[in-house]
Amino acid sequence: MMRLLFLAGLMLTATAHGAAPTPRPVDPSFDRYASPARIVNLPNGRTLNLDCRGSGAPTVLLFAGLNAWSEVWLKVHDKLAEHHRVCAFDPAGFGFSGPSPEPQDAAHIVADVEAALKTAGIAGPYIVVGHSAGGLQAVSFADRHQRETAGMVLVDPSYPGLFADFERIAPNLSRFFYGGNDRKKAAYQHCAETLATGPISPTATDASTCLIYRQEYSEKLRTALAAIETPARLSTKTSQIDGFAAASRDTVNPNRNYAAMPLIVLTRGNLGTPPGPPPPGMPAEATTEGPASDRAWAAGHEALVKLSTHGEHRIVVDSGHMIQFEKPEAVIDAINAVAAEALR
Repeated sequence: MMRLLFLAGLMLTATAHGAAPTPRPVDPSFDRYASPARIVNLPNGRTLNLDCRGSGAPTVLLFAGLNAWSEVWLKVHDKLAEHHRVCAFDPAGFGFSGPSPEPQDAAHIVADVEAALKTAGIAGPYIVVGHSAGGLQAVSFADRHQRETAGMVLVDPSYPGLFADFERIAPNLSRFFYGGNDRKKAAYQHCAETLATGPISPTATDASTCLIYRQEYSEKLRTALAAIETPARLSTKTSQIDGFAAASRDTVNPNRNYAAMPLIVLTRGNLGTPPGPPPPGMPAEATTEGPASDRAWAAGHEALVKLSTHGEHRIVVDSGHMIQFEKPEAVIDAINAVAAEALR
């Protein structure tokens, strides 16, 4: 993967789902995600898998990034639950949540979470945590629930207006990015056509694409995910890709102000450090736009910090985009710090 977070992090394709130069061994700790935690029936007739652990207030809400679900919080969920009630969820079409015919932008994903929390009787106050594209969902939730939002932690987050910024300062990179999205959607369409002829085998060549596997997943978890995949779920996954751009646009609000709410933004420390060659097919002119895209990413994070008079920017040294996997203690420390300040 390349140095540019816009590709390596935001798409949550290879970086988040197991592509690496060398294979990684199976991690049995992921097996806890081979069955649902709590299936909540939403008022609209759909279902959402809600995974709440621990006790105490405020409740920590975990929003995963693009094409991701509750398992991305594996290394922080239980540790946080030692002192807090911590709730992660599977967005529609992912994990064990049912599909949705609605657009999967930030507003609709947040609406599902709101309905699930109400049905499950989990009231505020909340510490809202968002990773990557989940940062847009976290901001959207906080906007709609400012009284109930006691604090916020954003983990290498996407920021409002991201797409417009990159189209302006890195047009070649943006075109390459959009092409990657189109290829991902085409792959989902292929998977849906495959499902029309029968279930996808968890060992099939394209199973990792269709079912969004990590290399670390065991056969048990792969089989569980394969058993519940449907064309409707794949359509929902496609909608979330389109919804990412919509969320970047729709969450722009120059009047947003979180007053003195405790807020910490974590930024990966390896911005500007190439961990490897560019992806296949990337034009040379796109690679030269890397420094500008890195500067925009950092500036977007600084703007998020300034939404609160109690905002803090932390650079996580030696970490890539998946901070909760690479440096989980940084995420845990930030959430504990925000929770402690919120309780004062």
